[in-house]
Amino acid sequence: MTAVSFEYNIDVSWGDCDPAGIIYYPNYFNWFDATFHAFLKSRNLDQRILEQKLGTLGTGLIDVGASFKAPITYGDLLSISLTLGSWSDKTLRLAYEGHCNGSTVIVGHELRGLFMRDHNTGKISAASIKPLRALIEA
Repeated sequence: MTAVSFEYNIDVSWGDCDPAGIIYYPNYFNWFDATFHAFLKSRNLDQRILEQKLGTLGTGLIDVGASFKAPITYGDLLSISLTLGSWSDKTLRLAYEGHCNGSTVIVGHELRGLFMRDHNTGKISAASIKPLRALIEA
């Protein structure tokens, strides 16, 4: 499969910032998540559709991280690009880059799993992610 990329834009508002007018850093993680869900929607998928088609509880986070390169503030337009990275049996690694005014302001990643509930034990665990991959690549 060729690299899959997706772009999502955010108009940064005053409420996204700390008292100094700089992005409150947890918002970047919310925006990574929003970018991923917008990507799924662009593929005619969302968490409800995945639940219906695959019986999942959702595509949960296993790991997330970021490097903050430069501050941005309210009134800025943040463009986040998502690139599908490596697939393993149970995980998908996503890479994110945020740009504003031609500069990279954040670089991040998520490691996601496809979570299911065992009907016998009631426990939640990561299942094979292959069915999600098949839907995304279709």
